[in-house]
Amino acid sequence: MRVTTLKLRITSDGEEAEEHYVRLLDDQTFEILDSYQLNEQENSCSVVSTSFSDDPKGAKMYYVVGTAVANPLENEPSEGRILIFEVVDRKLQLVCSKDIKGAAYQVRGFNGKLPGCWRRLTARSNCFVFPIPRPGTWARWN
Repeated sequence: MRVTTLKLRITSDGEEAEEHYVRLLDDQTFEILDSYQLNEQENSCSVVSTSFSDDPKGAKMYYVVGTAVANPLENEPSEGRILIFEVVDRKLQLVCSKDIKGAAYQVRGFNGKLPGCWRRLTARSNCFVFPIPRPGTWARWN
């Protein structure tokens, strides 16, 4: 089971700081098996489990997380990422990430593809089917 979480901590100067994580939980005990910390000011907006039609591994499941970077000087986030994880030996492995211009408010798996919607500073929503490279060539995605 995968979830995204928020942890508040108090810094040495007494300020609150947020830490955002993607976590893998045991589906029986809810024990945290692994965690991936998002970048500073980055938080998750959407999470989905999906497989990809061009995957030579067959119907392997991946976890896709859409994020936004929360800049207090912006009304709407101007940047975010699409993160794709696989689980190997009960550990999250980031297989690729894609920087986007806006917040990835929604990602979905559909017919082996990855459609997504994000909102830019122009307050206009954009929808796009991300051309996912074949697993094994993930590094070429950025």
